[in-house]
Amino acid sequence: MAAVDYQKNSLGWQWEQGTRRMGEWWEQRFSRLGDADLPDLSQWSSPEWLARGLFALIVGGLVGWLGWHLWKLLRPQWQRWRQRQGFYGPGAMAAPHPSADQLMRQAQHFQRQGDYQAACRALYLGFLQWLADRPQPHQSIPQQPSRTDGEYGQLLEPEPQAAAGQVLLKTHERLCFSSAQLTEADYRACEEAYGRYTQGRAD
Repeated sequence: MAAVDYQKNSLGWQWEQGTRRMGEWWEQRFSRLGDADLPDLSQWSSPEWLARGLFALIVGGLVGWLGWHLWKLLRPQWQRWRQRQGFYGPGAMAAPHPSADQLMRQAQHFQRQGDYQAACRALYLGFLQWLADRPQPHQSIPQQPSRTDGEYGQLLEPEPQAAAGQVLLKTHERLCFSSAQLTEADYRACEEAYGRYTQGRAD
């Protein structure tokens, strides 16, 4: 019967031998920690020390490489989760939206200072916040940064006081897309429209 020629110098065999020897060395050196100090590196032969050092470097490099690629793979999901939870910076949470009443007071403050641009903008933001918070039987319209004034207008169309809402939306469009300066008359028109809409008056 012919003898079987076993290959004993493959990479897998060397890995198996290295891990077995490392385990035996670890058990032998550290099973007697109560009786002796840490192992003396000077007792290692040079090839053995070199092999163990290279083995540790390879394992450490492999773990680091896998960890880095895992982080790159999971980072987008982690950032999306943080945004959904309201985190916008290291350890920081998004500030809560001011209420519609707070924004109305800001608008009145800016109006008294003669800053009709800021006053009309505050009224517009208060209007959007009121739409998001309004009670039943009205359906709330949550704020979305990607939603345009035109899209808000379409959502308001079925409501009887939609014309009042359009005054605020059109004024905001002028504020954003025109170089014209808003006047006190513009502010008064927005303030009246805000009152009509929030009180449910269609006139």
